[in-house]
Order: sequence, then C-alpha cells, then structure tokens
Amino acid sequence: MRVLVAALIAALALCFLPGGGLLAPETSQAAGSGVKALKAGKTYTVKFAGSKKHTLKYTVTPTPTVDAEPAGWVKIYVDGKKAYSYKFGFPDFVARLYTVKVSARTTLLHFHFTEEDSYSAVEKILRYKGGKLVTAADLTKIADRSSNKKKGAYLSSWTRDARVTKASGGKFTVKWFTQDCVVGMYYATLVYEYSEGKAKRVTNTFKPVFPKAVEGEGKPAWKDNTGTASRAFDAYTAPDGNTVAFSAATGDKIKVAQVKLAKGTRFYNVKNTAGVSGWIKEVELF
Repeated sequence: MRVLVAALIAALALCFLPGGGLLAPETSQAAGSGVKALKAGKTYTVKFAGSKKHTLKYTVTPTPTVDAEPAGWVKIYVDGKKAYSYKFGFPDFVARLYTVKVSARTTLLHFHFTEEDSYSAVEKILRYKGGKLVTAADLTKIADRSSNKKKGAYLSSWTRDARVTKASGGKFTVKWFTQDCVVGMYYATLVYEYSEGKAKRVTNTFKPVFPKAVEGEGKPAWKDNTGTASRAFDAYTAPDGNTVAFSAATGDKIKVAQVKLAKGTRFYNVKNTAGVSGWIKEVELF
C-alpha cells in the first residue's frame, strides 16, 4: 500500500518549491574538510596528481540580458591555458568551483552551475588529464530516473544543489537538497569513491536530515525526524516486502530512520511510537 507521510507541511509544499529555492546557499566548507571554495578571477596553486604544481583560475562572463548574444561563459584555466568551458544563456545564475582533495596526491574539482532557479544544471567532478579538465563523475545522474532505473538507485527529480562536504582516503561526500512526495524536503548525504579516473557512488542507504523550518512558516517542520501520517498505511518488514510490520492510522506519529535506494526506487525505514520498524515505498505523483 502506497503512503504519503506529511510533516506539518501542506500537500502542495511536498511537491513544489518556490522558484527562489528554500535555503540560502553555503559559500564555504569547514576547515580541514579537504574541500575549498575558490573565488572567480583569483589564481590558485593546485597539485592535481603527484607533486607537480599547476596554477588554476576560473572566470565568469555573465550574459547581461536573456536575449543577449554571445551567451555567458564559465572558463577554467590551468597553467594559463583554457582547460574547460561552459556556455550559458540566462542572466540569473550561480557558478561555483571547488577543489576536492581526495588524497594526498590527488585533487579533483567540483563545478557547480545553476540557471534561473535552484535546480542543478551542472554538478560535475572534474579531473585534470592531458591539459584538459575531463569529467570523472556527473553527479546529476543520481536524480535521473531513466538512467538509474535498472541500476536501482536514484533520488527524486526535484533534487538540487549538490555540496561536496568532505574528502579524504580516496572518497568524498556529497550532500544533496531534495524532496519527494513521501516525506517532503530533506538532505541526502551520499559517499563516492574515486579510482582510476572515475568517481563512483558507494552508498545506497542514508539517514535523511530535515530542514529546521519550512519557508514562510517560521517553525520546525520536523522534530527528531518525526512527522504525522496524513492517511492510513501499512509498513512492511522488508523493502518491497509483503509481510506487514505495522499499520498506521491517520494522525499517527511516524519517525523516518533511513532512506534506501534500491530496485529502481526509494524505500523509507519508518518507526511508530511503539518502536516497531517497517518499510514504505516511494510515491511518485508525476
């Protein structure tokens, strides 16, 4: 039985966000995280692989109006030569570049770009090879149902604003802001491993972290990951299982413990006030 669990959020708020986005963007990472936010126009020294030093700089040339030609460009230079470029056409945008030090001898780049609203247009992990910056991972594929259906893991199409929060030991952690029509708005944290020029996601289960407040409400949407069932539903003993673990009634308090990406969908490990755990399946309205 499919379910819709609301957390003091109106039904429309579960499936739609204001055009400007829910949260203000972060501009830097914690010290010692292995991730550094770079400023446009400033030159940095980076060791991409081994001990060789390179200069790194990126520039942003914005489009003054929607109909202007030529379009704007983000250009990344290594040792004074253009190594990567991205063309865009809207005046409302956000462009960011970060270094991601995955090990003592390897530094990658995270290129983030959004246009018009806070949906992610580009979320790429780049590596330096042969004078060019090439793609080691396209992070946006985590929200592409078609490309992940067979692989069995994806977030909703509302997913946006990836942040690499830390990097070390050949791995890096990506924090996404997402929402769906089961539990609404939350953060999903996934771990990737970098090896032989490619970055691959290695986690399919995570604990969701919910925003402290819904925009315009001024009060918490969730407390201790607990929401209220908006209608009766059954939770099962296993993801996509047939044995009922417990049944919830409208108004019951339900705690969300985990999200698991499997079998081409999302499953939610939930717990009732009696401490009984079960699994419910995603609800896709579109």
